[in-house]
Amino acid sequence: MWRVLLNASIAVKMMAVLVLVAVLFLTAILGFYLPTFERELLHDRRIALTHLVEVVRSLLDEYHQRAETGELTLEEAQDRAIRRISQLRYGKFDYFWINDTTLPFPRLILHPVLADLQGAESDHERFRKTTRMQYGQDGRIVHFPSGDKNLLQAFVEVATASGDGFAAYSWPRPTPDGASEDYFPKESYVMLFRPWNWVVGTGAYVDDIHDRIAGLRRYIFASTLGILVVAIFILSLFIVVFITRPMQALMRYAEKVSSGDLHPQVSGRFYGEAALLKTVITRMVDDLNAAIRQADARRAEARREAEKAQQLSDKLKALFTSMAELVALHELVRDETGKAVDYRITDCNQAYERATGTRREDIVGKRASELLAANEPPHLKDYARVAAGAPPMAFETYDVRLDRYFHISVASPGPDEFVTVATDITNRKRAEQLIADKSKELEQIVYVASHDLRTPLVNVDGYSRELEYSMEALQSAAEPADASGSALPPEARSILPEMADAVHHIRNSTRQMDILIRGLLNVSRAGRTPLHVGTVDMNALMAEVTTSFEYPLKHIGAELTVSDLPPCRGDSHLLNRVFTNLISNALKYLDSDRPGRIAVSGTVDKRRCVYCVQDNGTGIPPQHQERIFELFQRLDPERSEGEGLGLAIVRQIIGRLDGKVWVESVPGSGSRFFVSLPRLST
Repeated sequence: MWRVLLNASIAVKMMAVLVLVAVLFLTAILGFYLPTFERELLHDRRIALTHLVEVVRSLLDEYHQRAETGELTLEEAQDRAIRRISQLRYGKFDYFWINDTTLPFPRLILHPVLADLQGAESDHERFRKTTRMQYGQDGRIVHFPSGDKNLLQAFVEVATASGDGFAAYSWPRPTPDGASEDYFPKESYVMLFRPWNWVVGTGAYVDDIHDRIAGLRRYIFASTLGILVVAIFILSLFIVVFITRPMQALMRYAEKVSSGDLHPQVSGRFYGEAALLKTVITRMVDDLNAAIRQADARRAEARREAEKAQQLSDKLKALFTSMAELVALHELVRDETGKAVDYRITDCNQAYERATGTRREDIVGKRASELLAANEPPHLKDYARVAAGAPPMAFETYDVRLDRYFHISVASPGPDEFVTVATDITNRKRAEQLIADKSKELEQIVYVASHDLRTPLVNVDGYSRELEYSMEALQSAAEPADASGSALPPEARSILPEMADAVHHIRNSTRQMDILIRGLLNVSRAGRTPLHVGTVDMNALMAEVTTSFEYPLKHIGAELTVSDLPPCRGDSHLLNRVFTNLISNALKYLDSDRPGRIAVSGTVDKRRCVYCVQDNGTGIPPQHQERIFELFQRLDPERSEGEGLGLAIVRQIIGRLDGKVWVESVPGSGSRFFVSLPRLST
């Protein structure tokens, strides 16, 4: 049943919920509210009965007091009380009665309706109608299922035991002509009047309450049934208009979509949640259309990418096969502990076959130690480190078997795999060696030439000085000492000035030649000085350099500041010379119209340390910023002394230290000389 209800339509479920609500309502009304209401009515009746009996008791107390005071005799008092009580009525036909406490069969003293029972004992069949009695107003209750308990005995037992109480029984209903023939359920309240041993009571018929409750039950049931029918009708219309029809339209819409029609139209009217559901479904279908279009576009793009990838793969394969570099793919071989002990070739290109004189099928799959007949293949540790995830690396090596130099780049395409790309650099290495040899020869020639030129230059300078002294003697001799006239003929005296001028030019030329030779010797020494590369503490080096400039800085009123500098790799002696030349050059070209400022700073950029010497001098025109590093180049010969070799020596030293030097300058604002050197390994 539950499963059937779960699988039923929304309309059936709502009807079922409505019926359930109606059943729960009827159950609450009929099972709880009406019984409670009935009990409340009976309780109110009981309270009213107790009040009525209390009134009669007050009346009896009055007559009892009159008898006690002697105003009336006991018989007169009792007779007057009976007459007075017999006349009392309430409701329509309700009355009071009195019986005594004589057992086993009490006697009725007063019964206003059935007067023939007054004075008679209660052993008649009509008195055996009691079904329940209660001691006191809230005391013990005794039931008589057979309903044969004598009611007067019940009155006496209740009254004598607790002073008052209730009894339920059947009794004829009063009529205008007396009493009915039929018996009706009745509940009476009795109270003991002890002075006279009378039991006074009155009762109320409860069948009218039961009839009233039964009528209410019928009315509520009928009303509920009518309301339920109307509610079902209204709910049916509501379900049809607002649920069934919209849902059927949406189901037809969904069936069209599921059949492949992604552009159907939804017909009908939709309200509330149905309209929201329609919006959600249509939006979902629109999103589905968009997703399908995107999927189609992605598939088309994927096909294009696959075609491009295939084309790229074909190109790479052709490149791999035809490229001039030696390309080989390898995989590591590890022992049982996981240590790399060898590597094998998994593929190679034609250039590799040609260079090694082997065939691909003869070397693929074989270990390098087997191919090279070596206990440990060359560069195994480097290859293993790259194959384990280290960054790609490159190095140069000499292959003894092939008598060739190679530049090898190594990268890893996957775990325990690596690729080597070897470029034959034999010609370049031999050319570099030839250049190095020629450079050494040239340096030697320069050194020897400059050294050997100094001897004749010294002789020329010495003889020209002697010639100058002789010219001075001739000049003195040419001047007449007395009236006798000069010792030299006139022709000799006329050429003396020309000879003196020629000797002066000879002396100037020898001095200039000496400067050039000394410069060549300095350049030669800078190129031939042995390198001692190591870690250089640039802060300590600059402290030593700045000490030598204390006097010139103070003399010209300039300021030199040095920031915290990073250490680098280089030759501390040669770097001292470099920064001495750079600071000296900055001092030479400071602007006299403003206070001189020179600043030295340094930064770390990737794998390089970059230092900067900045000044606020006259600056360098753009067309001269590269020429200043050439030999014998001076921007303003009249302003500065020197041979024009300082920056040329700086570039030569920095080049030997695997560095770079350049300048950035704005004429009139100053210059910045940058020096880039290798940083320390981390």
